[in-house]
Amino acid sequence: MIWKNFDITGLYKSQGFRGAVLFSVLVLAYIAGNHAQPMYKTYLDNEAASQAQQRTDCYWVNAQLRQDYDKLAAKYDLVISEMKVMQQEIADLTAEIRMNRRADDQSKVKRWELDKDLKVYWFNPAFRRGVWQPAGINPFETYGKTWHELLPKEVADNARRTDLGVKRTLQPISYDDGVTIEKRADGTYRVWWRVIKEPLIDDYGEFQGIRGEAHNYREEKIE
Repeated sequence: MIWKNFDITGLYKSQGFRGAVLFSVLVLAYIAGNHAQPMYKTYLDNEAASQAQQRTDCYWVNAQLRQDYDKLAAKYDLVISEMKVMQQEIADLTAEIRMNRRADDQSKVKRWELDKDLKVYWFNPAFRRGVWQPAGINPFETYGKTWHELLPKEVADNARRTDLGVKRTLQPISYDDGVTIEKRADGTYRVWWRVIKEPLIDDYGEFQGIRGEAHNYREEKIE
């Protein structure tokens, strides 16, 4: 080493105490440098390994995020596809309802529906013209009401009795509902009616209401 061949005594004699101290500092710096270099290299190696691990971790995190994104994107595409199918089905049903409504506007068959509490839920134009208007009842005030709230007691009692029979048995019924007198443009008619009622049942077999129809199976001009 450098200090083995160096005469520190001669340095002290020739340079004095200051020279000896300076030499000692240089020797210590040299020793420290020799020890610091491998330590610094170890630090650099550790830092490089740490950065490599961080890059690896980032890669796997990004890969996982990409997989999650792809899954969400696939679900989104599926939802959009299902929504388009539903929109088409709604459009088809709307068109069918409009066609049926136009046909029903000209029908003489009175049709109506009651909910599961046997209250008025829906009726067609023929029912409105043949039942509500002659009785002087505002059609818009009939929804959610029972027959007894709308019709004479005798008529309501008969309708209620047959409705309860359909609700209890969950079976359709058909019966003659008497005769009415109708005034038309070409004269006055006596009309015989037959009523058909059937239960509305959901997919679980639960009663949800009644659908009814009244057909004039016979009529006779009296004036």
